[in-house]
Amino acid sequence: MNKKKQKVLRPNPWRIILIFIILFIVFEAIFYVSFQGAISGKFWPLESSFYVYTTSLVAASILFCTISITQTSYELTSLKLVHTKMGKVSEYFWSDIIYIDEEFSRKKKMFLFYTKDGRDHYLAFDKEGLIFAKALEKCHLIDKEEFKRKFPNKKI
Repeated sequence: MNKKKQKVLRPNPWRIILIFIILFIVFEAIFYVSFQGAISGKFWPLESSFYVYTTSLVAASILFCTISITQTSYELTSLKLVHTKMGKVSEYFWSDIIYIDEEFSRKKKMFLFYTKDGRDHYLAFDKEGLIFAKALEKCHLIDKEEFKRKFPNKKI
């Protein structure tokens, strides 16, 4: 049996980098206030601890950002979407996806869909936006009103 190799898609790396930059700034501010202010009671001149935790935070941010970019991928087959993240593989069959929030997905560049059991799933768009287009093409979707009737406790 000859299996055709599917193209592996990856999320946009700039989106992941932006998330890590924002996280770095938030944690840097928290550490600065916690360590700098707690040690000396003043915020200038900088204490030596500032350089230690900043260097550690930069190294950790670069490491985890690189891992996030390289270890996340999507594979599209005729039956399902396969999402691999940090070695964990999640399979979403096209037939199990019943509702796609198109407005949210287009606006946020984040693929939001619901499966038969009512669970919501968020996936970052790939560079070309193929997972979103393929899902719209392959899935047998219900409309918003029908979804609300089926799952009244879900807010969409």
